[in-house]
Amino acid sequence: RNVDSDTDDSDDESIDESDDELVPYDMDSDDDETLRSNDPRSITEARIASLPKPQTLRQCIGALRQNRSGDASTRKTDIDLADAAEGAVHSVAELVSNQPHELAAV
Repeated sequence: RNVDSDTDDSDDESIDESDDELVPYDMDSDDDETLRSNDPRSITEARIASLPKPQTLRQCIGALRQNRSGDASTRKTDIDLADAAEGAVHSVAELVSNQPHELAAV
């Protein structure tokens, strides 16, 4: 029994030591106050603002025409493609109103 209790004590010491090495996460470090309030509108606006924005209608169409590969090794690329397509959807109305002459060229 003494051997078991000695082993338990050493395990407790190693647990205590590892707890001392942990650094607490600061929830307020780099978050926007509106994002922490879980306001769905602010979260959506921040998401849309972070998307890539095409500069021309031709770039919009190109982003919407891209196919995902379906390959697990290119997962990040697929996410980038989806973000580019979503950014194109959110940008197309502004591009058409600012550059209506480009519609004829596309």
